[in-house]
Amino acid sequence: LQRAECAASARFAPTVPPSRIFGFTQELRISVDGMCAYQAAEAQWLSLPIPLEQAANAAEVAAYEERAKRQKLGDKEAGKEEEPVVPLVSFEACLSKSAAAEPLEVFRGMRGATRTTRFKTFPRTLVVHMQRYYQDTDWSAKKLSVRVPVPETLDLSALRGSGPQEGEPPIPEEAAAAAPAPAPAPAPTEPEEAIVMQLMSMGFSENGSKRAAIAVNNSSAESAMEWVFAHLEDPDFNDPLPEPGAAPAAEDNSEQVAMLTAMGFSAEQAGAALKATGANVERA
Repeated sequence: LQRAECAASARFAPTVPPSRIFGFTQELRISVDGMCAYQAAEAQWLSLPIPLEQAANAAEVAAYEERAKRQKLGDKEAGKEEEPVVPLVSFEACLSKSAAAEPLEVFRGMRGATRTTRFKTFPRTLVVHMQRYYQDTDWSAKKLSVRVPVPETLDLSALRGSGPQEGEPPIPEEAAAAAPAPAPAPAPTEPEEAIVMQLMSMGFSENGSKRAAIAVNNSSAESAMEWVFAHLEDPDFNDPLPEPGAAPAAEDNSEQVAMLTAMGFSAEQAGAALKATGANVERA
């Protein structure tokens, strides 16, 4: 819809985009050690997790899966093939799961933080996205087989954000912590000129070729070429190498990660996207 609006904007007079009716603002409340921080995240749909552990027919599902397993093993006493029994999860359970406090690995350098998501504003029309797809242990996308009946009426007033409360101490922008003494930096590895020249002859930049040679410890041109193909889209691929002894700048993307995870992405996916886009939230 947004792409269609952008394409039509050149042909029609400026108007309020139709997609605006779906837009709303979420209130993210992060708390740690009795302190709180509030953030706002723009959204166009409400992404809800599906808690399978709260299925109303969990016993029936377990019994069906046991019968199906026996049938697959050739057990004749397991009976004939039957209609699959899928978990039945209430829409209210999905809302409760979404509204529950979510632990954060780190926020502004502080550990043990939790985040709750509420509505700061409500849309005219609410689009709900059920998180049926998930990433399996082998990194492949899988889809949940589950039923989630949607009620005809929905009251979301309990999920309205209240904003900062009187007497709530704010979380400082930078957590004050004594930094340990830095360990002595190892001697920098110089890229092997033969590997760099071979990669450059294939059309890769000098800086990218040097990074590849260092990344594989000058093992071979073949290994360096594999590294190039795997990291060709890195934002710093063509950047000059850092000066010897220069420490890499530490980057705290906890707030950007919090904004992306509020849209339904995992913290690992958000971190990878921010790394690939140079911490640009919109591109991520």
